[in-house]
Amino acid sequence: MSWVSSLMPLAALFGGLCGGSLIEHLGRKSTILLMNILLLLAWIVNYNSKEHWHLYFSRITNGIGVGIVSLSLPVYLAETLQPEVRGSLGLMPSVFGNLGILICFTAGIFYQWRGLALIGLILSLPFFLLIWWIPETPIYLLSKGSAEKSKKALRWLRGPDPNNDKEFFTMRGKP
Repeated sequence: MSWVSSLMPLAALFGGLCGGSLIEHLGRKSTILLMNILLLLAWIVNYNSKEHWHLYFSRITNGIGVGIVSLSLPVYLAETLQPEVRGSLGLMPSVFGNLGILICFTAGIFYQWRGLALIGLILSLPFFLLIWWIPETPIYLLSKGSAEKSKKALRWLRGPDPNNDKEFFTMRGKP
């Protein structure tokens, strides 16, 4: 049983190391989406586990996903949030992560591991559904040579603000 507890943080270390390459190759949004699918898979495997190796697989998969999301989500937020709210809203992944841990520890008083897996699955679903609508970061799109897509993403994020052009040129490194 100690392996079940320790596999997730060990795998998260590995996931954190892989995260940088993934966000540069796949993009911030695609990496977050892929990791959310991985986390949902882990919770489904955990919930349906019949043997101990299913739990091992689930915890390793969950750990890798958490490690990568712990890196990619702050990068996404740093590249999309306006500077005046970046500090306070940039803390939201930590707040929600700790709230999720608190919910799971509290629910652990009342439910066995299968019930906790179901709670983890349910808590992951809203994020999975909402991630489809947000754009890729304008900075990532610029780094891939997609200036028009970058402008469109910036308009989606900021609305029809006349300062969008100024921010866009600042992103491009032009005064």
